[in-house]
Amino acid sequence: MEMEGFKNIYILGYSLGAAMLVNWAANREHSKVKGIILEGGHYSIPDSWKRAFNKWGSSPSYEDVYKKAKEILGDDPYESPYDETFATYQSRGPTREPINSELFTYKTWWFMAGPEANNAMAYKHIGKVKVPILMLRGEGDFLVEDWEPGALAKIAIESGNKDVNVKQIAKARHDCMENAEEMLKKIIDMMLGNRSHPGEQ
Repeated sequence: MEMEGFKNIYILGYSLGAAMLVNWAANREHSKVKGIILEGGHYSIPDSWKRAFNKWGSSPSYEDVYKKAKEILGDDPYESPYDETFATYQSRGPTREPINSELFTYKTWWFMAGPEANNAMAYKHIGKVKVPILMLRGEGDFLVEDWEPGALAKIAIESGNKDVNVKQIAKARHDCMENAEEMLKKIIDMMLGNRSHPGEQ
């Protein structure tokens, strides 16, 4: 975008994309990026998955998947030539129906949901983000708990970023699209500089 001449760039990351965006913003120079928007951003995606597995009684369990992943991927998951697809039943809801289950490969699970997936743990990286941050959470989000955006904001602010805001979107869930008008208003307010005090919800 810089090569195309854009000078005021705002980047939005959603869910897993929010974790990826935090990691990117924490480790790169971005003079033309004026702010990032984290929509449905997790404090730690591995912790979210572990909570869901434990809450619903998944089969296999989180611990069993970790044990199997280590067995298949070996000592170096990055370079391992081995991988397999597997299903976790009842890992997203109270039944074994497909809507409440999930498909992974062991490598995907390892780097996104496993206990060593450090790049998916936003709380470990957000303290290094220096550009303004807007966090959006739907008040009915069933994946991101209500404390998570505030906890991330606290880390960012205590690390020196004074332009951090958390906004709850009424009548919305994980992607906030149930109330897209309100979500867009919060984003436009950020771009126009109509921000509240740091950390305010």
